[in-house]
Amino acid sequence: MRMDDFKLKARSEASSMNMKHQVSDQVLKRKSCCFAHFCSMTWQKTLFLILCLGTATYLWFTGVHMDIYRQSLLSLCFSVDRVVFIKTHKTASTTLSSIVQRYGYVNDLDFALPYTGHMFTEVGLFDKKFVKPYKNGDYNMLTNHARYNRREMAAIVSNAVYITILREPSHQLESAFGYYKMANKLRLSRYKNPFQAFMEKPERFLAERRDFHLWTQMKNGQIFDLGLDHSFHDNRTMVNDKILQIDKEFNLVLISEYFDESLLILKHILCWDMNDILYISNSIRARQLRYTIDDKLREKIRQWNMADVQLYNHFNRTLWKKIAEYGPNFNGDLARFRKQNKIVKNECIAPNKYRAITDHREERLVLKAGASSLCKQLWFGDVEYTELIGRKQRRQMWTTQPRYSGGRMAPSSSHGDNSAGLFWIWVIVGGGLAWCIVVCCIALHCERSESHSYKYDVDDDYGYEDEINYEIELRQKYLNFIQSSRQYNHCGPKHTCSGCESNKITTSHLK
Repeated sequence: MRMDDFKLKARSEASSMNMKHQVSDQVLKRKSCCFAHFCSMTWQKTLFLILCLGTATYLWFTGVHMDIYRQSLLSLCFSVDRVVFIKTHKTASTTLSSIVQRYGYVNDLDFALPYTGHMFTEVGLFDKKFVKPYKNGDYNMLTNHARYNRREMAAIVSNAVYITILREPSHQLESAFGYYKMANKLRLSRYKNPFQAFMEKPERFLAERRDFHLWTQMKNGQIFDLGLDHSFHDNRTMVNDKILQIDKEFNLVLISEYFDESLLILKHILCWDMNDILYISNSIRARQLRYTIDDKLREKIRQWNMADVQLYNHFNRTLWKKIAEYGPNFNGDLARFRKQNKIVKNECIAPNKYRAITDHREERLVLKAGASSLCKQLWFGDVEYTELIGRKQRRQMWTTQPRYSGGRMAPSSSHGDNSAGLFWIWVIVGGGLAWCIVVCCIALHCERSESHSYKYDVDDDYGYEDEINYEIELRQKYLNFIQSSRQYNHCGPKHTCSGCESNKITTSHLK
């Protein structure tokens, strides 16, 4: 093979091999080129990127769900420790109040309490001067009877979740009529069904008998508790405006006919545990104070309590919308909650036993002998909890050590008093850290890709070129040896040529 042919072949092989290396190198560079910007960023640019991504995360998050108590970011939520519960009359509100008070009592939260008893007011609107002073005046919960007055309540419990409960108006009015013994006040006890006698001429009784403090429950008692005076109850526009106001300012309105379903939604909004909403029914009305209602009487009650009917229908619909928004796990969670609550009730309550209490209008379930502390906590009503909380706060009144109040910050509400500052910081820091981890992983990948590419280009290609050059050099020496041999044979030992001696081959040519 001639030298030129060999060189041409060697260069062709080297070119083919280099082409393979270049293709591999281009693949690697294509894989890493998308990360080049991240790898070359300064720390200022990286910090700016993290802040931008954190802000974008926050804006997306608040845009998806404006109701912050239904938020869910990576399955995380904040348990809420600031609650205002508007306790309406005869709507299962005592049982609900006990649930909220138990949570606050166990978690050592601060309650706004009245000076005496367990009610702030039942006729006039709530005023902050009704609250017994305690510490710095910033409370976690307000749960005792009070007519709704948002401005004054927000001054007592800031950044709170607002909740209340409603009952179907015909049953609520019948319950209030019996529990507050309106038959005696209205001189209707002689009738076989005093409640039916009242509904024959309710306007007359409402106008004549305002000499006892709960006359307000004779008509539309629920919307009255929520702040609308009786003088506006027949004004459809005022009633509609009030309903819209409540819908805007309240985070949840529970429905007593769907008490368990409502509690599950409440748990979801407050981010509480299942154990936090377990309950035992309280303030059960005595049987002798109950009246039968037929369809004709029910329709008459609904016409009389039209404002409450509008209020109830509106929030009954909103409850089922919230249930639909809960998702496909609702029925399963509801079944688990009812099963757990039934187990607790069987462990705590003696079967088919009621006992009379000081208030003969009520009957109480009986605890089993040796019931646990949990059973006692579930059994307590709002009156017992108000006394327990009052004693506890009196003992702590003069303490100088700062106390950890529950340890859980309530997220801001989209209804009214917003406190998004801490949540903003949490989203930016959390989102920033997450994106920082992503950027670091990308940078690490870039470093490994560049290191691999450099090693391949320098080490492998350099070694291959050395091998080609060595082979070319070796073949050149071989060709020189053949040529020298031919010249030696041509001169021969018998001829003397001046050029032959200089062309004699020795073994040094191959060294």
